[in-house]
Amino acid sequence: MAEVKKPRIRTRDAIPSDVNTIVDIHFAAFGPNVMNELMYPGGVTKDAKQKFAATFFPKSDEKKDTGNKPKQAGETIVMVAELLPDDGDDADPEIVAYTRWMLYPESRPEEEWNVDKAETVESLGEGTDVEVFNLFIGGLKKMRQKWAKGDPGLFLGTLASNPSRGRLGAASALLRWGAERRGSDISTYGKVPAEVISAFCLCEQLKSTEIFLHNQHIATSPFTYLRLLSSLVGERIMSTGEAILGNGSREIGVLKHIYDSKNVDQIRGNPTALVDAIDRYAGANTPLMIIGPQKRDYIIDVMSKTTPGSKVFVEFGAYVGYSAVALAAALRDLNKGHSVRYISLEMNPINAAITTSFAELTGLKDVVEVHVATAGDSLERLMRDGGLKKGEVDFALVDHWQSAYLPDLKLSEQLGVFKKGSIIVADNVVYPGAPDYLAYVTKGTADHSSESWRYETTTQDFTTPWGPDQLAISTVV
Repeated sequence: MAEVKKPRIRTRDAIPSDVNTIVDIHFAAFGPNVMNELMYPGGVTKDAKQKFAATFFPKSDEKKDTGNKPKQAGETIVMVAELLPDDGDDADPEIVAYTRWMLYPESRPEEEWNVDKAETVESLGEGTDVEVFNLFIGGLKKMRQKWAKGDPGLFLGTLASNPSRGRLGAASALLRWGAERRGSDISTYGKVPAEVISAFCLCEQLKSTEIFLHNQHIATSPFTYLRLLSSLVGERIMSTGEAILGNGSREIGVLKHIYDSKNVDQIRGNPTALVDAIDRYAGANTPLMIIGPQKRDYIIDVMSKTTPGSKVFVEFGAYVGYSAVALAAALRDLNKGHSVRYISLEMNPINAAITTSFAELTGLKDVVEVHVATAGDSLERLMRDGGLKKGEVDFALVDHWQSAYLPDLKLSEQLGVFKKGSIIVADNVVYPGAPDYLAYVTKGTADHSSESWRYETTTQDFTTPWGPDQLAISTVV
């Protein structure tokens, strides 16, 4: 297996001399959004940046340059993540992300947090609509009060990573720091404003009150945020079914872009035109959680080496339907004259609706079927109700939550989903990474298979916009 070198990330307390870099990262990461439009209607000026910089460290600390570890309730913690140079490189570490936390180690009485009065702030820039801004901030604080109340916790205020340094694991490292600080037994509440990162997680109470994700401004890729959230509390969220992941504004943006395009008529009935259009959209905007053209073509090449016939392909995670459209079209074209089914398992109803719409647009509605639930729930229902027969699946693409890769594979073994010759492709096994899954399929034994199947697994390296990654290709033998 080829060794992929991972970037080295170090987290540390921020110091006053880091402020200019932090400010640059912040405004580069967030870019135009509702908050910045309310605060800086005339644009982000040098004066605005200076005012923002002044919010990080008290003047009395500016000469100490000793960081800002909190000792009392309500104190702020500012952390940075640095990309370390390679061994032998004399370059200084590069700050690539920062986060700002608020620590409340003790419970607070209701009069301190349940404040119903309107928020008031001074105008932060010429032309600022203070009334609208106050309503916006007030709404965020009311949401915080509803979910977090006065419970103790480490509150995430802001997280931003350098857009040109994405997918290094910096944002993940900063949030893991918060999780580790409050202990491994975490419970999460949260709502990330859609206008800030186009995604949110709203979780009911899970177990304890150790860490809160609330009222936060996060400017990192949605891929990083959602995968990261999965790594922190994903298994508990997936098992309870209490999470609603993604409000769909970014994904609906893709849908709107396609249907508003002057070339939409050229996309009708043309799967290749659709995936090319999504590729262009992702290249011009924030990268999307799609397999992309290189991995897509590689998977199609793997499919092309099998004998034509009736085929069933199961996809774990649809997102916006990129892989469903591309691979379902290939499945149909490679097996002409035979029946083919492409079954996409997607827990987010918005993403499922987008995938269904794109399948219909591209003439694949008779091939693609989308099931809305967790992948495990959908598999069990399909097998129970006869929607899938034992040993019927020829191909699978595993590309949903890394924390669910191995549990869903083991469930598939128990249900008898695969057969000898089935091919299972897993994406993102290096970054964000699925080490337990990769170790399992590399070991080779399908421990939960009544047929005593084994896996023969190879990996294929790819360079993505976020760094090195691999596909793991496992054949059931």
